[in-house]
Amino acid sequence: MKKDISIEEIEIIEGIVYDSKYENQYSLPAWYKSIRNKNLSQLSDGNLARLIRQGMYLKHILFECINRLYKNPFRGEKYYGELIEVLSKNIDVSFWKENEECKKHMHNFLIHFDSNVSVENYKELGDFEKDEIMKSVNQLSRDIK
Repeated sequence: MKKDISIEEIEIIEGIVYDSKYENQYSLPAWYKSIRNKNLSQLSDGNLARLIRQGMYLKHILFECINRLYKNPFRGEKYYGELIEVLSKNIDVSFWKENEECKKHMHNFLIHFDSNVSVENYKELGDFEKDEIMKSVNQLSRDIK
């Protein structure tokens, strides 16, 4: 599976017919129109988080999200740890059971996180943020088991 594809290419793979009917009337369709022709690597952390919150194209965007978390596990557009938090709160356990490749990639990231990341070393994070990030990591660990 090609990893760095556009949202439009994902629509084709998934057999989704794009309907532009409301794209200029409402904020969600307008946002979607603005990202539709971008490759996953071109999307902001906030765009990826929004797609996850909407439950859109999870098996396609997960690899991009996790690859970004390897580089910085506290990534986010609105706040530190946003990306890992939306992964832990917005993806149902059944998704992990049905998508073994995604589950394996997340499992490998969590092993990396446990072995190589200490939230205490990140001075820019407050205690609340550190606690929330660790809750998200622990929730993901439980969900993929």
